[in-house]
Parts: sequence; C-alpha cells; structure tokens
Amino acid sequence: MHEAILLMGFAPTVRIVKTRCSGRLHDRFELCLDEVEGVGTFIEIEVVAAADEDHERLREELERLVERLELDVERCTDTYDALVHAAACAA
Repeated sequence: MHEAILLMGFAPTVRIVKTRCSGRLHDRFELCLDEVEGVGTFIEIEVVAAADEDHERLREELERLVERLELDVERCTDTYDALVHAAACAA
C-alpha cells in the first residue's frame, strides 16, 4: 500500500512512532497509554455511545474517571501527526 500511495504522488511528511498499551475498564471504557517518540506520553479514554445516549453525561463521566485516576494531565485535541510535525519544526 505504501508503494501505491507513493506512485499516486503522495509523499510522507511526518513519521509517527508510538508504543501503545491498552486495556478496558468496567467493560465500557477503553484506555490507551501511548508513548509518542519526540512528543510525550498520552492517555486516551474512549467509550462507544449509542446514538440515543446522553453524550454530555458520558463526557462528564469520562472527566470524572480521569479525575479519579489522579494523573497530572491536560486535554489535548491535536492529532499525533500535528504534534510530531510541530515538535520537528521547533527543533
């Protein structure tokens, strides 16, 4: 697939190297701990929600879960490729 993409004229811009550990909590939440080379450590907590669920309530539940983990975290909405690119430009 990589060769096909190159033949179409696309070129790599950043290379994301990460190590991921993942698990589940309460059969509802998926937790991923990512170490992204050159950028840092990230935790992702996800829940699959049905269309008719109260999504705001789920967001609040996720926030409470993060608080209970007692980690020094800040919310990041950037993608890993954007973070890697920014780190490379800053270097």
